[in-house]
Amino acid sequence: MGDKQTRALTNQRLYQSNWAYLSDLLALLDQQIQHQVDQFRQQHAVHPNAQFRGFHISEAQVDALLQPSEPQKRSSKDRAKEDIDAFIQQQQTQIEQRAEASLAEGVRLSLPLLRHWFHLSDFEAYVLLVCLAPEVSKKYETLYAYLQDDISSKYPTARFILQLSGADTEASVYARTFFSASSPLFKHQLIKGHDDVQKPLMSRTFKLDERIVNFLLGHHAIDSQIGDFSELVYPADDKAALNLPQDFQGKLNQLIHWHQQAQSENTLPLRCILQGGDGSGRQQVAESWCAALQLPLLVVDVDRMLQQGPSFAQLAKRIGRETLLQPAAVFIKHFERLLDDKDALQQQRQALLDQLQTYAWLTFLSTDQTLQTASLPPGHMQQTLVMPALDQTLRLKLWKAALSPYALKPKTDLKAFASQYRMTAGQIQQAAREAQRIALWRDGGDYQIGREDLAQGCRAQSNPKLKQLANQRALTYTWDDIVLPEDSFRQLQEITQQVHHRHKVFEDWGFDQKLSLLKGVNALFAGPSGTGKTMAAEILANALGLDLYSIDLSQVVSKYIGETEKNLAQIFREAETSFSILFFDEADALFGKRSEVKDAHDRYANIEVGYLLQQMEVHDGIVILATNLQKNIDEAFKRRMRFVVEFPFPDVENRRQIWQRVVPAQAPLGDDVDFNFLAQRFKLSGGNIKNIALAAAFLAAAENTTSPITMKHFILATKREYQKLGKTCEKSMFGKYYDWVAPAVFEEHTDEEPVHA
Repeated sequence: MGDKQTRALTNQRLYQSNWAYLSDLLALLDQQIQHQVDQFRQQHAVHPNAQFRGFHISEAQVDALLQPSEPQKRSSKDRAKEDIDAFIQQQQTQIEQRAEASLAEGVRLSLPLLRHWFHLSDFEAYVLLVCLAPEVSKKYETLYAYLQDDISSKYPTARFILQLSGADTEASVYARTFFSASSPLFKHQLIKGHDDVQKPLMSRTFKLDERIVNFLLGHHAIDSQIGDFSELVYPADDKAALNLPQDFQGKLNQLIHWHQQAQSENTLPLRCILQGGDGSGRQQVAESWCAALQLPLLVVDVDRMLQQGPSFAQLAKRIGRETLLQPAAVFIKHFERLLDDKDALQQQRQALLDQLQTYAWLTFLSTDQTLQTASLPPGHMQQTLVMPALDQTLRLKLWKAALSPYALKPKTDLKAFASQYRMTAGQIQQAAREAQRIALWRDGGDYQIGREDLAQGCRAQSNPKLKQLANQRALTYTWDDIVLPEDSFRQLQEITQQVHHRHKVFEDWGFDQKLSLLKGVNALFAGPSGTGKTMAAEILANALGLDLYSIDLSQVVSKYIGETEKNLAQIFREAETSFSILFFDEADALFGKRSEVKDAHDRYANIEVGYLLQQMEVHDGIVILATNLQKNIDEAFKRRMRFVVEFPFPDVENRRQIWQRVVPAQAPLGDDVDFNFLAQRFKLSGGNIKNIALAAAFLAAAENTTSPITMKHFILATKREYQKLGKTCEKSMFGKYYDWVAPAVFEEHTDEEPVHA
């Protein structure tokens, strides 16, 4: 016989489709059912209630359903039992041989795949076939009900399956184990009980899991029970879309190439931990990996999965099983949601990892937190990839690409945004879209994106979790609002300059290779209350286009040993992905002079100071500490600050400027207002002056006249501020305006020097 004839004969023997294979199996099942029907009729021919059985399922109906196909015309009742068993065995052998030949040629047959993946025995595979039949044709519901002598029993019982398979009594006793909870059929959720679990095991009916039905019939949509939080992605081989630094991309390609070679050597499954912030390209890395392996990627959102209710462990099993059924790699999104110390989350994390350990060949765990790999179960090869920060050159390229569909205002400096906002590729895309939305809503109608639109778009990408730990402050002040000595003012501007030129110094000039720490900016603002420390922080945030979060250290510091560090660690961890300035107000609660160690609490107070310094040094952002008592700050602590800015109590000239700037330009001001007098006579901080100006405005508004804010209103408001502060009001302070205030509040005083408020 020639090669062509051999190949033609082989092709005739091959199954051309999965359905052709299943059709042969179902035809063989029909033969077994026919044999059972014949035996059933013989056994119940003289049954006293035989005449009533026809009311439910008639004999003719059964015969019609079991019309044999060519060439098996002869009914099994005309054959001896041995002949029937031999005939069925012969047919089964031929089907298995054709299936093996088809699999060898790459034909995908679902039932043999299930047998291989889940290590099923011949009998367990037969159970799947018997349970599949009613899903394929309604006729099997009728036949099963007839043979089980129960019109309501349309699905097979364990006893019926055993009888249909021809198992003898001894085999039937052993076969009970195939229906136990620990058997592969139930362990992998291939079948499930369909009725009351209180029934005896052999009398319970069983049904195929819906996903297994679809798989056996050749449908590859993911399990409907995980569809609300999962999707199947078919990656395109587009490495250019990764937007990663070249050195990282090169190492990634090497790792993927190694894994491609290891795939054919049946090495241990691989677990890859992808660590990085939102938009850092973690899923793109996984997709690139799968594209090289020509695998789909099952993306599972743990955050949404946790919202599904108490069935987390069962859902985890379905996720693992799905990686086999596709087959696919799995990408666990937001894995950090399972890293909490709570018992429930620990159990859920372990359940998910156990199932991935059982089923998945390639797993990606995506997290924005550092993951202690020792806490993961052994058995997988493990690789951790920390997503790299994009350099300014790549960020500028991404900004230009993201904004290319939109119109920009002239002289919009994208290089400044690329330098200032250390954003990921995904965040840049989102920020560009948000900026366009803001521009469309803004008055003017030009729809062009400007600097402030981009700044708001960038701030919108900031980590929202920080709002749960700190207070976000509104940014209303600008450089024109603050009054400081020239040197302090210049220091504030130097802070902004260091932020703007960080790229040039660290990256272009190579200082990042010389410094392992202090790549962020930290500053100490020291001065009495009300001298402008908080205002300065707001001005810096406004000038830099960043959010400002104020942290009250009195709320962070805990009397319990170790809790302060935990609170600080959480704040800095969330700030890593937040485009913001951290402003620690009332720093005296923690940063006073380190005392002698007399007990455990003294020693731990010093440890807390050291821990904060450590966090500030490694934080790649801006941290500002504010203190009212600079003299109490440890000198060693000051040395580790990049800036120490003095906020002195304002002198007469500075107070005059504060008075002039505190009143808005649109506020009506009387001609008699004498800011020089107020500055000379009342020794007040900027915060007190602001309170007086606001109170004076309300006094003027309450008169219900068209008169402006006059000197009388300022004098009355000043008196109230002194009363609030518990300070003595003296006649000499008010001079010619003393008639406007109640004399009872004054005390005789000959000294003309104003009293410090």
